Amino acid sequence: MTAKQITENKKAITKKTLLLEVSLQISTAVLALREKLGEKKFDKRVKKAAKLLIEGIKETAPKKVAKTKVVSTPKVPSPSKKAASPKKKVIKAVEPKKVTN
Repeated sequence: MTAKQITENKKAITKKTLLLEVSLQISTAVLALREKLGEKKFDKRVKKAAKLLIEGIKETAPKKVAKTKVVSTPKVPSPSKKAASPKKKVIKAVEPKKVTN
């Protein structure tokens, strides 16, 4: 069986702070590459790698408390109102035009 890790409920972590933490950890882990690549290339590659690593991680935000609604008595529609009846179409007879020569 595997033991579950218990994580503390920390304050909100933004992606920016997470990116900085990951890039710092990567840069300290691979110091040998810094000498071979140079400072500028190494920093760019570490930044790209950190972005790829934290891509799937969602930001943690403080939980919102749900608002409770006050239960009121349901409204009953008044029986005096009725639905409107559909109107009938009236067709008018049109007289044919007379042709004069």
